[in-house]
Amino acid sequence: MGNCYEACHADCSDTLGMVAGARHLTVDEVRERLLWMGRQHASDPEYLRLRARFPAEFPV
Repeated sequence: MGNCYEACHADCSDTLGMVAGARHLTVDEVRERLLWMGRQHASDPEYLRLRARFPAEFPV
């Protein structure tokens, strides 16, 4: 997801849509997977580093 956002700096909805299309998933499936990863890895330094690549207003 970071690469999609870095490429065009689209808003969250558009970025989720790009990832969903590339992964053959729905936007809701991508959002749920990202939220799950956030819960599972909330204290992981690597997750926090990658999460910092996105604006704070991104909910995932």
